Amino acid sequence: TATSNISWITITSGSSGNGNGTVSYSVAPNSSTSSRSGTMAIASQTFTVTQNGQSPPVCTYSISPTSATFSANSANGTVTVTANSGCPWTATSNISWITITSGSSGNGNGTVSYSVAPNSSTSSRSGTMTIASQTFTVTQNGQSLPCTYSISPTSYAVNINGGNGLINVYTSPNYRSCSWIATSNVAWISIIKSSIGNGNGIVEYSVTANDNGSSRIGTITVANQTFTVTQDAAMPPDAALFVSQSVPGSIGTQVVTVSIRMRNVGTTTWTSDAGYRLQSENPTLNRIWGRSTVPLPFSVAPNSEVTFTFTVIVPYPTGNYNFQWRMSKDGNGFGDFTRNIEVYVPQ
Repeated sequence: TATSNISWITITSGSSGNGNGTVSYSVAPNSSTSSRSGTMAIASQTFTVTQNGQSPPVCTYSISPTSATFSANSANGTVTVTANSGCPWTATSNISWITITSGSSGNGNGTVSYSVAPNSSTSSRSGTMTIASQTFTVTQNGQSLPCTYSISPTSYAVNINGGNGLINVYTSPNYRSCSWIATSNVAWISIIKSSIGNGNGIVEYSVTANDNGSSRIGTITVANQTFTVTQDAAMPPDAALFVSQSVPGSIGTQVVTVSIRMRNVGTTTWTSDAGYRLQSENPTLNRIWGRSTVPLPFSVAPNSEVTFTFTVIVPYPTGNYNFQWRMSKDGNGFGDFTRNIEVYVPQ
């Protein structure tokens, strides 16, 4: 007879016989990596079977991704491990601010989760983890410095015709993350270039002509700073500015020579033919000083000055008398009055 003494060896034929014969058997696969031995009893003889164990697996490992970058705030991340079945691995952090939160060990494919502590420094930093014998690198940015802004110039005076201008914007530090906007706060100023920017930059703006007869002020807000635009008014055709005068405060003679200087700040040339002259005021066209008007000595173009030099007759009786004049056209006064002087006339 023939019998197996262990379960993984099976007699498939010839379990008994008479005289010469053959015994056939089968051996089950060995799932272990260790070798093993078993026996069969055949015709009262021992037959030994030795079976090798499974060859250990060839282990290869890879991780994905191999690095990560984070802001200065706290963060979490994961790494995927790819490995053959039966291939063990571990994950360890090599620096204190990176912590393995799950998947510190595994077998075959797996996932490692980790956390990154906030970076309180303004400098960036790097650290590593060793995962399945691979190096994973974590880079963390430093804290951003606060953005501060300034502009130059901070104001501009433009004439009645308007025009374009530039505003320089400065950020500190000069980071692209320091963003800003430029907006006009009035309809007659418009932003024509760089209404939005990052870091240092230049804003270009345009001012329309002022034809409403009054000066005006408008603002642009640039990077939370105020830029002020002042624009002159359109001057009227007839306008005069008092410049100076030479008049004594006390008069002891009967006839006195005085002088008054005026500037033409309008848009029309003053001529005698057009009815322009100097006239007395306080009250208008009075003849206290012997005359109520003084003719132009010559034509006066816009932005030019004229000096009226003339004689006056001292009033009577003794007392204080007002002395004040103004430009006029056809008897209608315009522009500045001269400074009123109370002139004392003695006995």
